[in-house]
Amino acid sequence: MSRVLTCVAILAFAAATPALADPTPQTQPQAASNPQDRVICEREQDTGSRLTAHKICHTASEWAQIQRDDRQDLERRQSDRPMNGH
Repeated sequence: MSRVLTCVAILAFAAATPALADPTPQTQPQAASNPQDRVICEREQDTGSRLTAHKICHTASEWAQIQRDDRQDLERRQSDRPMNGH
């Protein structure tokens, strides 16, 4: 009986070996053809905590748009300030 189990185990291992030795190499994901499509991730600290942060990922073009929007918002807020003497 143990001889049968040994043979079955050897055959099972032999059958699984080609699957383990995959002849096709694993390829890395293709890089974006347009540099503006590459994904950039940044870690942003949570307000009020030095220990916790979260990861934010956007494409390069999305980061550029966010930066433009933030700059326009800042300029609008600065130009909308009341001009009294205080």
